[in-house]
This record gives sequence, structure tokens and C-alpha cells, in this order.
Amino acid sequence: MKLLKLLFYSFIFNNFFILFANASNDINYCNFSLSLTNTKNDICSNLPFLSPFNDSRTNLTLLIDNVNTQKAIFRSLSSPQNKAPYLPNDIRKNIAQIPFEFTIYDAYLDEVEYAKQLKINKIKKQIDEKTKHLILDVMKNDSLLDNNDFLSSPALPFIEQISKTYGLNEQERKDLFSARYLLFDNPTADISSFINNSKSFTAQYFVNYLQGISHFYKKDYDKALKYFTDASTASQPWVKEASLYMIARTLLNKGQNGAFNHWYEIDFKKINKKIMTQSYYAFNHYLKKYPTGKYTYSAYALLRRIYWLNSNQFALAKSYETLLSKNNPSNSYADLILEIDNKIFFNNQFKLSYSLSKTPKLLAVYDLLKMRSNQLSKEDLDSQEKFFKKYPKLFTFLQATYFTYNEPNPDKVLLLSNQLEDRHDLNDSTLFSLQVLRALALENTGQWLAAENLWEHLNSTVSSPYQLSLVELGLALNYEKTNRIIAAFNTNSPIKTAQLRYILLRKSASREQLKQLLLNNALSSTEKSSIIYLILYKDLLSQHYDDFLEDTALLTNNQLDTTPLENISLYGKAYLTLFSESIPSHPDYSCPSPIILANILKLNPKEARSLNCLGEFSQFYKLPYTRYMLPSPKDIGELGSNNPTTFGQYLYSPLKGYQFVIDDKNASEEDKAYALYKAIRCFSGSGYNRCDKQIIPQAKRREWFQQLHTKYAKTTWAKQQPIYW
Repeated sequence: MKLLKLLFYSFIFNNFFILFANASNDINYCNFSLSLTNTKNDICSNLPFLSPFNDSRTNLTLLIDNVNTQKAIFRSLSSPQNKAPYLPNDIRKNIAQIPFEFTIYDAYLDEVEYAKQLKINKIKKQIDEKTKHLILDVMKNDSLLDNNDFLSSPALPFIEQISKTYGLNEQERKDLFSARYLLFDNPTADISSFINNSKSFTAQYFVNYLQGISHFYKKDYDKALKYFTDASTASQPWVKEASLYMIARTLLNKGQNGAFNHWYEIDFKKINKKIMTQSYYAFNHYLKKYPTGKYTYSAYALLRRIYWLNSNQFALAKSYETLLSKNNPSNSYADLILEIDNKIFFNNQFKLSYSLSKTPKLLAVYDLLKMRSNQLSKEDLDSQEKFFKKYPKLFTFLQATYFTYNEPNPDKVLLLSNQLEDRHDLNDSTLFSLQVLRALALENTGQWLAAENLWEHLNSTVSSPYQLSLVELGLALNYEKTNRIIAAFNTNSPIKTAQLRYILLRKSASREQLKQLLLNNALSSTEKSSIIYLILYKDLLSQHYDDFLEDTALLTNNQLDTTPLENISLYGKAYLTLFSESIPSHPDYSCPSPIILANILKLNPKEARSLNCLGEFSQFYKLPYTRYMLPSPKDIGELGSNNPTTFGQYLYSPLKGYQFVIDDKNASEEDKAYALYKAIRCFSGSGYNRCDKQIIPQAKRREWFQQLHTKYAKTTWAKQQPIYW
């Protein structure tokens, strides 16, 4: 049994790695794009509406009829915690939930392990006293009851049956137990010494079943079939059902025997289709007798395997389409999504357009894949209308998608989406997706207020947390593009995610808008403190000293002085009082407070020591969450890139300041030496510039070092800088 499990997981892993590479480009790191118009296909760009640029597995998930199942999958696969598990919880909870990385492979393994543990916990509670007594009697201890591999194996149901079946004497029970346990421990073991002494009529059926299992493990399928056939005539219900099921499984294994090579690559020419047909009828015979039996779901899964091995593409697609319905008996949707993606969309044997003509949901996912690379013509799409008679809204959505991405025509999108405008079940993924396209079309035709109203309607209608996150992002983008940042912070604004609010404040809000927001009583003290810090920080490092000194009037609210500012200081929490406190610097090079510094620079913008101290301020204090809360926009359309503010657009470069002081003939020796010392240290450790984006050749850095150790050799700064990078 352990060997079979190892082979099974090896097979699963092999197929999954191929799948992951094909479907998701095998990307290991994500740069999440806060956009609804991203046209890049990678595992990081998934959105909870049907889109050509989603991973095909995301679109499959969205087409599962059961909304609760969709929520469960997205919750387990794509939570913000999965994006950055190394971040502290207080930061992680502030990050937007979309777009998400569809790491379904990892999630599948987690789901398998979770389902297995649930099953084991349930089994432990349900094991009856007779079974426990038999285990203890034979094994002389109860350690098997804590052996998860044993508890989840087929050996336990067999042992449960022999412990409670009448007609077996105690010795027969012990012998049958020992034989089955031996096969669990070593599938190719010889069990004859335990089963030859079983004489009773009832025991013989169990023996036949065990003989069948033993030969099945040894790949002697003809003998296995003989014993399972004999066992299937048993009056004992479990033996009869299990044997009928194993007849079908044995025929399946026999029919595919030799078709897989050492790497589990298949040669379809080596499939014995005659035996596969026999297996097909055997599974259907089992399902007819046991429509809700112990092995019903497994039988359906193996029928799908027969369809695949027999290249019966219509039947395979139809079975998957059925499983996407709310009546799916599976406990695991993640493995189903993986299976469909692998066996349909990334199966070279599959003739997709022809084989999916009777399965509109799978055809829709395929059409979206083709739209991604502009391989679906309008004529091809129109010709499919007859295939969507039972799903007209899905076809309407595909038409709207085509006119959104492949042949952009927002007026046609509005016309198509208007046909379904009166329908309110927006938890339906197709209708929701169509309304998202409608909102984008409204914006593309300049109807910003209508788009805002639609986003707000969606916000009040949908219930999925991921759909709500998408609506929140859509509304934030709408406000940004129309320069209505204030609206995002109104009391009733749906925009609650800290990351989205912060990006709007930092990237989009003007100085006037930021000051206006301070009048909003709905803002928390943390947000108000952050806004004041943002205004003063940008004022000072934009070298707008008059504005800075004017805006220090915002510091009069003593209540905010005790509100901590997170992630702005190199050394933990800071407070707004930092603007009236000395700027942290080297112990031998003191700096005044930012307020005093601004007064000096207002009178003399080139004063050397003050410029050095401004550099200290810019290196010690930062704008918060620069890496996680504020991803660098890669494309136009991302939040923060559509209508960027000019406030704080160009902030002070400490390295350029040091270079100015180095070349300043009026600067003192100490200030020049300190500027050289700090300029060299901008490259400490790695040799990369940590102070700005300039590329400084190493020869120039060597020149600074030599200048420090010749002209200013007696200074503290030369003595403290023995190397350069």
C-alpha cells in the first residue's frame, strides 16, 4: 500500500509540475498590479471576474455554480496572508486582497492534507469497540489507532468488517487481520500462511477478496479478476460491493498496463481499448447497483480517466461540465480544477473547439484563453452562439469581452450589458463580470458618474469578499482618474482597505486635498497623523521651506502628538513631535530640528551643514510602507499612476546634496569631510547606491575616498571610513 501511495503521489506531482509550468509560466515571485485593465498573463494578475488574462483555473473556479464553494476556494487559495507570509499581521491585514496569486498547486496539497486530517479525526471517533479489541488482540497494543497512514488506508474498512461480521471464528478474524495488515505494510508480501486455514463459508469470501487485492498489487490482473469475481457473489454486503468496484479497477489497470513509461508519460497507442470498454461497463454496473455507494465518487473519477485514456473527448468534457454544477459529490474542488485544466486545456490530444461544443462553460474558458492572444475572430465567436442556448448570458458576456479587449468598442459593450441590466443576482459570476465590463466601458466613454454609480450599486449587491475588493479597487481608480480623492475618504465611502487609501494619499492627493482631508472628522487619528506627516515630509524634502513653515501650524493638535507613526523611522515608532526635535545624526555631527533647519535653509538654501542635515533627515525618516503598501506602478492604469500629483514629485536626494557640499568652495572642512564620508557610505556593503538612483562609477567613489584621506585625513570622518565600495 505504501508503495502504491508513493507511486500515486509521484504521478500527481509529475502532472502538477507540468501543469504549473504551462498554465502559470512557473513564476515564483509576484509584483501585484492594482489595476482592472492589466493585460499581462501571469499567476499574479488574477481578478475575481471572468477575464482573458486570468489563469484559466481562476475562470474555471468562477464558473462553479456553487457560490459558497467559490468563496471557499478563493479564501483558501488567495488570501493576502498568502501574498506575504513573512510580513507582520498588522501590515498584512492592510494589503488589498486583489489581484491575487492563484497558487492552486500549494493549495491543493494543503487541501489534501486538511481533508485527510478531517477524515482521520472522523474515523477515530467512529471506530467501534469490536475493531479496537481486534487490533489490540492481534497487535498487542493500540498504536495502529494513532497511525494516520493506516487509518486512511483501505485496510481499516476491511478490518472493521471482519471484526463485526457473523460467521467468523476468532482465529479466522486474527488470520484475516494479519493478512490484510501485511499487505498494508508490504503490498507484495506472501499472505498464504494466514489464509490457508480459513475454512468457514463466510471466511472464504474475505479470503477471495484478499487474494484479489494481493494479485492486484502484484499486477497479476487476470488472477485478481478471478478472485474478485468469486468474492463478488458473497452474501456479505461490504465484500460484495468492494469486489464489484475492484473488478472495474482491475480492468482499468489491465487496460492501461504498459502505456506509461518510467516518467509516467503516456503512449495512447498502447492503451487496450477493448479492455477499457470492459472497465467502463464494469464501473457503470457498480454505479447502477450502488448509486450512493462507498466508492461512487471514486468510480466517477475513474470513468473520467477511462474517457481520457480512450480519447473520448466529448464524454470527458461533459463529465467535467457536470461536475462544475452544484451537485458535484466531490469534497475537493481544487483537485477538480487542476484535473480539468490539465486534461482539457493543456492536453495536446484534445481537439478543443470541436470537443467543447456541447460544454458551454468549458468552451467559454477556452474562448477566454484564445482572446488573451487575440486568436479568436468575431466570426468564430458568432458561430458559437448555438452552443450557448442554455447559457445565453454567458455568450453575451463573451461578446462583451471581445469588444473590451480584442476589438475595443465600449458602445457595443454598453449595449450588450444593458440587455441584462435588470437582473440583480450579481453573485452570479457571469452577471457580475459583465457589469464590471460595463463599468469599464462607461469610464472609457467618459461617463464617470454613471460608472461610479454602478460601482456603488455593485458594492451594495455582491457578497463575495473578493468581488467586494474588486469593486473597492474599481471605485478607487474612478476617484483617482477624476481627481476626486476627497470622495474616497467620505464617511460612507466603500474604500476601507488601508493600502488603497494610502496610495491615493501619497500618489494622487495634492497638498490642498491633503489639508482639506484633515477637516474630515471620520478619519482616524492615525490617518490624520499620517496625513500631517506626509504634508510636512513632502514640503521639507521638496525644499519648499515657506510651505513647510506655514504647514507646521498643523502640529498644534496635541492629541495627535501621542499617535504613533508606523514604519517611517529606521528605529521603530515615531511621533509628530519629531519635527520639533533634533534630527538623528552621527554623535559627532549634531543637527537641529526640522523646523529650525527649514528656517536656516529658507534664508540660505546652500548652507552646507544644513544640506548635510537635510540628507540625514531624508535617510532616517521615510514615507511608510514603501515596499508593500506602495508597489511601483509598472503600467498606466494601476492605482497611483492615472492622475499623479505634482506635490512631492521631486524629493531631495541626499547624495546630490553631499556632492554639492563636496564641490562647495564656501563649505567648511568638517562639512566637506562629512559629505565625503556620507557619500561613500551611500554604497556601503553591496556597492549599490542606497541614497538615490544615480549610477556612480567605482572610480569616482575611489576618488572621494582618496580625497577624504588626503585633504581631510585628520578628521574624525577619515578615521571612521577605512574602506570604500
